[in-house]
Amino acid sequence: MEYTGLLLPYKINRPLSDVDRANQMHQKKKLDVKTSHELTVIEINSSYIEVVDKFFYWKGGMTTACTLMLAMMVISLPFSIYVTVIKNVEIVEAWFLMLFVILVMTPLVFLFTKSIRKEINYTHYPIRLNRKTRKVHVFRQDGTVLTTPWDKLFITQVPVTGRDWEFQCHVLAPDGITILETFGLPALGYGEAGREEYKGYWEFIRRYMEEGPARVYDEIAACLPIKQQRETFKFIYHRLAYSIGPFNPFIILYYGFFYPGRWLAMRYSKIPQWPADIEAQCPVEANDLYFRDASMNPLTIFKTNN
Repeated sequence: MEYTGLLLPYKINRPLSDVDRANQMHQKKKLDVKTSHELTVIEINSSYIEVVDKFFYWKGGMTTACTLMLAMMVISLPFSIYVTVIKNVEIVEAWFLMLFVILVMTPLVFLFTKSIRKEINYTHYPIRLNRKTRKVHVFRQDGTVLTTPWDKLFITQVPVTGRDWEFQCHVLAPDGITILETFGLPALGYGEAGREEYKGYWEFIRRYMEEGPARVYDEIAACLPIKQQRETFKFIYHRLAYSIGPFNPFIILYYGFFYPGRWLAMRYSKIPQWPADIEAQCPVEANDLYFRDASMNPLTIFKTNN
């Protein structure tokens, strides 16, 4: 799980770094790599492709961890009061110790609560890339939308937490150096091998925008059924099975530990809706040969409930 851009905001109002420049991905430069959609596509057509945000796949993990920590503190506080104060009511040091414990726990409660609130917001933050208008629309965490020209984005692959690498898209000031805003694409690579492998995801996006939907349409195994509904329990299982195999013990671990937090985060998050002016810029042609969404998935497990 990697939360740069959610828990810790991207660093903006700064100049491009040497790392940014050294790892720049060019919109017009084709890479000789195997492309991969990474099960991130929500919808594709001749006008635009819409993909999910990078936080979607581990949404709920932070809610689970923080809820458990809060529960432990709530349970342990009465016991701590009993042991340190009630049983030692005449000892001044015991009162100071209890006060210290409360002072330490208070900011932790605030931190854990704030972290949960970060996840219980929107079910996902879609990114819509319109190849006809050459614009990219990004649904921000506060519900507003960033719209920026595709050709002016500075796109780079940079290291984030641990050994993870991600694709960051920088919106630059007129000086061509200062970063005004950053958003990440939904694909992470672990280590040097993962870094190279996941260039295939960038190439998938690049080819759609530069060469058209015919270049990537047949590679999409399924679309995410989340545009107008919250994901189902069954869908989560099959999404994991698609990514790591149906008999991987990680799935059992995931359901046993992370699913309650994911259910909570998804259940109480809002489904994002594009503003009318954005939808007006993204018309879908009748009988579009390259239209596809979750209702057309070949696997029943990925279909919508409509």
